Amino acid sequence: MAKTLYVDVETTGLSKVYDQVVQVAYAWEENGVLVDERCILVKPTVPISKGASETHGITEEDVANAPSFRTACQDLAKRIREADIIATYNGNRYDIPILDEEFKRAGVDVDLGSKAHLDSLRVLQEMRPSTLSAMHEQYVGTPLEGAHDALADIRGTLALYNAMKQHFGLENLSDETIAHSLKGNEVTLDGKFVWDEQEDDVANFGFGKYAGRPVEWVIQNDPGYLRWIINADKQRFDFITGELVTFAEHMLRGPVKFKKWLLENYGRKPQKLPTLLEQLELEEHDCWDHLEETVHYDGNEDGGFSYMEVVCKVCGNDLTEEYNDPNNWEPDEDWGKE
Repeated sequence: MAKTLYVDVETTGLSKVYDQVVQVAYAWEENGVLVDERCILVKPTVPISKGASETHGITEEDVANAPSFRTACQDLAKRIREADIIATYNGNRYDIPILDEEFKRAGVDVDLGSKAHLDSLRVLQEMRPSTLSAMHEQYVGTPLEGAHDALADIRGTLALYNAMKQHFGLENLSDETIAHSLKGNEVTLDGKFVWDEQEDDVANFGFGKYAGRPVEWVIQNDPGYLRWIINADKQRFDFITGELVTFAEHMLRGPVKFKKWLLENYGRKPQKLPTLLEQLELEEHDCWDHLEETVHYDGNEDGGFSYMEVVCKVCGNDLTEEYNDPNNWEPDEDWGKE
């Protein structure tokens, strides 16, 4: 009889090495039947980042009297040992590594790697292939002729991009804006420096012993590590690139000068495409085309009303006063008739 453990965690941030669990929920299923489910708050030893708290709603006060992970995880560890399958959504890339680090810190012997892993996101990726041919047929509407010929592929890529811009309403965004947005959280192409998931314009180390730590923290707490990067034997440590050395040199000039240099050369943290579209709609919309009207009655027996409350459904702009001002009304053919 298959025993499946469904697991999800909320954390202090997104670093798989530095950040810690603040909430863990798990459900126990035996042979397709839900047997038990639990949700536990955990007190971390590192602060909950502002962005993480805004995302999951858990604050320092919420976990102030919660048990440590070592205390809270005993039943979870027992369930993992008994399970045949660990089920998650995108857990292979996040929840599982985070839990693995937590168990190691707690000194609890749990072998997550020995279990079968059922990741629902991987099911979607397998069942909805995103090859150029599949996407071309879905968005352009025709099969890609001559797939895997370089010229055919580049023509298909061009047609697909234009079709996707139209499908997702991206026509009013420049290609440069879209390209910057698609950089995601990577400051550098090799991912050695990444934007913090929660905080705006905060760069983190994406590699090494300080992976997940803000650059400013490393500048203030271990400048010797930055000097080591600059002076290390580049043949022996082939991960040290010229770009990495340049970063370290600018970091040693201090956090203020480094951030100024970073933003001038790499731009601000990219915004996601849906956010850019929302901002564009806010900038370009006409409030009077998006009215939400609410009638406020005065309670008289004849059913008369006091006034009409009017707001813009897009930006929330209150247009009540302008709407109810008779001077703003244009007479029509029925003006003055009962």
